[in-house]
Amino acid sequence: MEGEIRFAELSDVPVITDIYNYAVLHTTATQDLHPQTVEVREKWFLAHDPQRLPVFVFEAAATKEVVGWSSLSLFSERPGYSITAEVSIYIAPHAQGKGIGKKMLHHLVAVAREQGFHSLLARMADENVPSKAMHLAAGFQPAGLLKEAGWKFNRYIDIAILQMMLV
Repeated sequence: MEGEIRFAELSDVPVITDIYNYAVLHTTATQDLHPQTVEVREKWFLAHDPQRLPVFVFEAAATKEVVGWSSLSLFSERPGYSITAEVSIYIAPHAQGKGIGKKMLHHLVAVAREQGFHSLLARMADENVPSKAMHLAAGFQPAGLLKEAGWKFNRYIDIAILQMMLV
């Protein structure tokens, strides 16, 4: 799908929330169990430093509709981990499988390099085969598997950790 990756704005938070909440309710892409309010997502958005830890959206060229979002987040609040960021990418269901996630991931990697991060982490349900394949194709490597670390839809979820060294 053709479109533009741009910095997210506060006005994008409702659609970011809708895309995220679809994943909460229907997938194991997140281990959140309950939909989030726009107010909660606004706080999340405002906590992201647009220079160091930006949030981006993918805007479809034909419709100008926001159909995906991505972000860099700190892996941990502890200062010694400030060299490592975690990537997040969520695509609206009707826009999945069209190369948007791949474009957003490559964009996040480039931004993380510019920001001077040393490594990137991606955390996902091990059963999320499309996401794992996308990250592996982009150069991420398996870094670990957390057996039964999640619980969703009345079952245990294994969590895969993938890592990319940037320097």
